[in-house]
Amino acid sequence: MWGVVAERRRAAIRNSCKMSNRIGIPKAIDHFEILKRLGSGGMGMAFLARHTNLGRNVAIKVVRLEDAVTEQERKEREVLTERLLRENTIAAALDHSAV
Repeated sequence: MWGVVAERRRAAIRNSCKMSNRIGIPKAIDHFEILKRLGSGGMGMAFLARHTNLGRNVAIKVVRLEDAVTEQERKEREVLTERLLRENTIAAALDHSAV
C-alpha cells in the first residue's frame, strides 16, 4: 500500500515542480519556494524551503526513487519509504529552538 501512496505523491510532486535549472534543482515544490540545496546523499536531496502560505522555513527531502522493475527493487523501495516516514514522524515530534 505504501508503495502506491509513494508513487502517487511522487507523481504529484513531479507535476507541481517548477525547475530552476538544467540539473534538476526545483524552484518550487507545491506551495514551498526552494531557497537553496542543503545537501544530497544516498536517499536523495535536501532543500531549505519557505512555506509560501505560512511564511515559515522548512527542510524538504526529495527521495530519489528509480522505477522499480524487479520484486527486489520493489521491496527496497518499500524499505526506503518506511524509513522516510519514520524520519518524518521523529522530526515532527521535535520541538526545540536549535532544531
